[in-house]
Amino acid sequence: MKKLFVCIIIFTCLSFSTSVFSETKSLPSLNYEKKELLLGYAGEVLSAAFSPDGKIMAIGTSDKKVVIWDVATWKIIKLLDANNDRVTALAFSPDGKLLASGDRRNMVYFLDAATWKTVNKMKAYSDIESLSFNQDGSLLAIACGREKAMLWDVQKNQLRKDLVGHTGDVKAIAFSPDGTQVATGGRDNSVIIWNSSTGEKIKMLPGHAGTVEKIVYSPDGKYLASGGSDNVVMVWDATSGKAIQRLSGHSDRICALEYLPQTDILVSGSCRIFLGPFFRPSYVAGSGCNVIFWNTGTGKQMKTMDADCSLTCAAFSSGGKYLAVGNAVGSGQFITVYERK
Repeated sequence: MKKLFVCIIIFTCLSFSTSVFSETKSLPSLNYEKKELLLGYAGEVLSAAFSPDGKIMAIGTSDKKVVIWDVATWKIIKLLDANNDRVTALAFSPDGKLLASGDRRNMVYFLDAATWKTVNKMKAYSDIESLSFNQDGSLLAIACGREKAMLWDVQKNQLRKDLVGHTGDVKAIAFSPDGTQVATGGRDNSVIIWNSSTGEKIKMLPGHAGTVEKIVYSPDGKYLASGGSDNVVMVWDATSGKAIQRLSGHSDRICALEYLPQTDILVSGSCRIFLGPFFRPSYVAGSGCNVIFWNTGTGKQMKTMDADCSLTCAAFSSGGKYLAVGNAVGSGQFITVYERK
């Protein structure tokens, strides 16, 4: 009986060790090193997005430009006057054929990613804050202030649903990976999860003590993360809406929030903003802001990288090979590209 008991303990310990070892070994490398410092354009960098195949990077600037970069050479291949005002949001469709760009004049432009010509446009209720395509590219979710968000039918170029439920401007929006849900965050300090088919509110998630600036689903749809002007990142169970983690490590508001592709590793970036008239942001230079890699499950910091306090946005290429971080002031307008080794 003693031998049997000892064997069970040994087997359990070995199984646990193997499980932990496998989990640890399966974690991707977080050894990101500076690859490029991209210059050659005017205006603050306000938004960034990689194409699904990772071959193209687009940035939006404060001087109404969309800049297209060739990732293989890190050269500008197109400089587009595609918007009427500051380009505050960018999103590629899942098939990579369209690039949606949103600006401070309430407009969203749909660009053909082969010719870079405008093929459609729509006018939203207010300034465009955030854009997100669903899993098949048929719908575009638009955070556009005025206490509501929009679900736009891309093919018909018409409104599908209004998402009405916030008591303050909607700042952030994201589709779940399977397209069944949309999550929004706003100036009322709350996160709301919606049914994307009916437009009905599923859950409201209180927890932030400031404006919800950014929101993102994990690649498997298990988690929902939100970042606020309260300098905090909240991680929620996307199904139950239960708060799982409250991540405190930034000393300024969260201006960037992304999941490393195919993982549960969350990356958050902070910046310092002075809000002028009509909540128009001005980015403040200086040291002290950072980019933090988090283990979503444990809430532990895995890696920290110092950044300029003008950090405005961040984007991963497919597979997470590159991490692009946009800056607005301080050392100058530029994009820092990190490559995973």
